[in-house]
Amino acid sequence: MTVPRNLRSAQIRLLCTAVLISFAVTLTACEDTEAEADSGRVSSAALPGGQAGAVLEKFLEASRLQQDRLHDSSMEVEIEGRFPKLKREASLRGVRRVGSRGEITYDSISSEGDSMIRKEVIAKYITAETEASASLARGNGKLQPIGINPDNYKFRYRGVFPFAGRQAHVFQVTPRQKRLGLFRGEVWIDTETYQTLRETGMLVKNPSIYLRKVQFDRTYEMLDGVAIPVQVSTKIDTRLGLLAELDVRLRNFSNPLTAQSGFCPLGW
Repeated sequence: MTVPRNLRSAQIRLLCTAVLISFAVTLTACEDTEAEADSGRVSSAALPGGQAGAVLEKFLEASRLQQDRLHDSSMEVEIEGRFPKLKREASLRGVRRVGSRGEITYDSISSEGDSMIRKEVIAKYITAETEASASLARGNGKLQPIGINPDNYKFRYRGVFPFAGRQAHVFQVTPRQKRLGLFRGEVWIDTETYQTLRETGMLVKNPSIYLRKVQFDRTYEMLDGVAIPVQVSTKIDTRLGLLAELDVRLRNFSNPLTAQSGFCPLGW
């Protein structure tokens, strides 16, 4: 499809809203892990007996501890949003804080670039993340659990592969239901700590009729025994023939309660 030469502001705003919704539904994919592993619900192609189920059980427990360790912390954040074919892009820098119950806030923010991308995508992305985290912290019953666990997914073990200088158990995950926020893809689990190193895939249900395909790649880095999120990249194909992209990069993790801090070598 040919990209329209003169998309009106109203059309761009409508497209931005649709894109924003898809970004928002990838925010909390691993926030809830309250489920127990069942080795009978894991297909193992490379591990004997119930070892794949044992890996998954350790992963679920480690995920709960991982989320707890990320509470009461802060990180520097850079968010970049763009529509490459329209040559419209913007960025934001600031500090992202996680409270004691997982609620997220932003401060010390500066931004530059296309005003519509800043207002209609990046600013609203931040609003969506803060509101969603506040709802989860309050235990909002209206939010459907979308955690990576056997209640929501079928798991198939693929083997051990290298990732960022470490070794990872890789599971292929397939949703049990075609539901908003669930994805088809892979989960990479550190072989030493059983914490998440990477989640990548495609949403199985598009949050808007204006979108064709939503892909994301979320990566983590080990720091003082904790897997810290360092980047979330999302790419969206729209029905207007446009590609939308959002990159969220995090660095300089700090947790004063545990005296944890460090630099994330992302090259910027």
